[in-house]
Amino acid sequence: MQVLGDQRIKLDKEDSWAWKDKETVVFTVKSVYKVLKEVVQGVERELYGGFWRLKAQPSSQLIAWRVLEDKIATKAKLVRRGLCMTTITCCLCGEEEEITSHLFYTCRVSWLVWSKCYEWMGLAGIVHRKPKKYFESFRMSGVKESVNEIWGGVWIVVVGELWFHRNKRIFRGGRIYHIEIFTLTQIKAWSWVLSKMHGVSFSYLDWCLEPLICMRSINVSRR
Repeated sequence: MQVLGDQRIKLDKEDSWAWKDKETVVFTVKSVYKVLKEVVQGVERELYGGFWRLKAQPSSQLIAWRVLEDKIATKAKLVRRGLCMTTITCCLCGEEEEITSHLFYTCRVSWLVWSKCYEWMGLAGIVHRKPKKYFESFRMSGVKESVNEIWGGVWIVVVGELWFHRNKRIFRGGRIYHIEIFTLTQIKAWSWVLSKMHGVSFSYLDWCLEPLICMRSINVSRR
């Protein structure tokens, strides 16, 4: 109402639509792209600039991007879209409503997986309820950028494995074990490093026992 109150009605002119652009009042797709690009660059350019450089498979990056943008089809989202669900509780823990922040971060099972990752790397971590904040905090200080590119790839693996096991529980049933998810994370992350980076001379056992030393030993050149 305040916006309408600030407008002056002109009786001698017909109502019309106008695209409020500094250069033209004519709507074009190009002008919309320009506006959106400025917004994205101003707010999230740094976040996604590094995200797409991480050592991960494109399909897994897409799932992780949907999690960051809160566009993943959790039970709560499906219900809001009109789908009938027998329950909206989390498939991993069965304790709380299945929303993005809970499923991937604060869920008891998912947090055990994240904790194992931090323990494996010899780090301490905290939980952020907002996916983007948690992703931004998932970095190591005092290391070269190539190490964080690999560590960020581990983040993507965990997100993908949590989503895979969530769907597995829905369609196949059975129990979810955080140790199994963590072990599969180690295996998949190691295979991604082997396929995407030069100078990989360590075994899977080395990767499991001394992950940080392995990361630091890799040539930064990409395959």
